[in-house]
Amino acid sequence: GVVAWRLALRFAPRLVTHPHRFDLLGVVLSTAGMFGIVFGLQEMNTFHGGEIVGGVTVWMVIVAGVGALGLFLAWQARNPGEPLLPLGLLRNRNFAVANTTISMAAFAVQCFPLPLMFYLQDVRGLPPPLSALLLAPSAIVSAGLARVVGRMVDRAENPRQIVVPSLAVAAGGVLSTTFLGVIP
Repeated sequence: GVVAWRLALRFAPRLVTHPHRFDLLGVVLSTAGMFGIVFGLQEMNTFHGGEIVGGVTVWMVIVAGVGALGLFLAWQARNPGEPLLPLGLLRNRNFAVANTTISMAAFAVQCFPLPLMFYLQDVRGLPPPLSALLLAPSAIVSAGLARVVGRMVDRAENPRQIVVPSLAVAAGGVLSTTFLGVIP
């Protein structure tokens, strides 16, 4: 570590830097908003949608979270410095569509395994290790293809020609488990 530090001091170029302002209010508002929504949704069943403590209900926490996110967006629109989320980026159609697509795909990828695990274990009666092994091929294929597909998309003249069929295949895979069943 000491040798690397000395070499970096000697050979690393000195780059021009600019002072930045940290959007502390944006961080606080976005954190409060996400906390309120996620906590409320996670604890909805525990408190049966009712009171958590001292007259504060689950629904009040969720509404407060949504309100904090609304304030966050309002602050980001008026922030004179460097906003945490520059809303002008969302005016760029490609940026907005790409982020929406990525968010939806990530949502599907993150949400699909949990009910599948419940199905495999509770309905089909499989032990947890075997249930997990049934998801291993998709993880292995994803890890193996991520770099290859990433390079293809970077080099493609029209990335849509790769992304749209890929999303269709992923959606087909999810739907096939619904219609065909996972285990004969």
